[in-house]
Amino acid sequence: RGGGDGGGDGGEQRRESSAWVVDDAERAVVMLGFPTVNRWGVRRALEAAGRVEAQAARQGWPGRRNGRLHASRCLTVALDVLNNRLYEEVRERLNLVYDVRMSWAPFEVYSAGLVTVEFSPAPDEASVDAATEAVVRTLRGALEEGFTTEEFERARVPLVAAMREAVETNAFWQEILCGLQTGLSHKSLDCMVEVPEGYAALALDEVVEEARKAWGAWASSLHRCVSRSGPIFRHPLSPAA
Repeated sequence: RGGGDGGGDGGEQRRESSAWVVDDAERAVVMLGFPTVNRWGVRRALEAAGRVEAQAARQGWPGRRNGRLHASRCLTVALDVLNNRLYEEVRERLNLVYDVRMSWAPFEVYSAGLVTVEFSPAPDEASVDAATEAVVRTLRGALEEGFTTEEFERARVPLVAAMREAVETNAFWQEILCGLQTGLSHKSLDCMVEVPEGYAALALDEVVEEARKAWGAWASSLHRCVSRSGPIFRHPLSPAA
């Protein structure tokens, strides 16, 4: 089912789609999605919609260690912060979902990226809506209020440690070298220098700033897809579904 714009708490404009799958188990999976920047901080899809100021691809940040990947590495840390907060708030404190996970697809050659938040509430309509509003409320609060130093360090420190281990593997270098000479992306050799040190050099205010720039327009471009299953088919348009 496709739907028009729908309101949620805080007045976000939300488009809806839904599906029903016949299965022995009754369950629900909800995915929220919205457009964002790509790997290089480009957000042309958002610019075209008039939701953010025009911005060219980053050609480097003078004086900043991460160069063209400054935005990407900031958002990687921010993503971990938000995942921790979503898990603690929506799953642990409110007990509204079985699991919740926020992901970012930072495309390298497309002119935008995609953020999704996937969670599994109980399949009834009230539980789906309650979980959705809790996720939305948590995202809004994090972007409006920013992150605490404790949240930031809890995300950054393990990430730096993981990068120090990753740079010792062939898989890391195969991935980071991929596409270097295609001419289709902004990747350059400076993206590959001192990667763990680049993450270690990030500051809290930089991470919050980039998160707000990249994800601040989410409320006006949110799409919700609800998938349910059960032993008896129910049309998605049915109120009982």
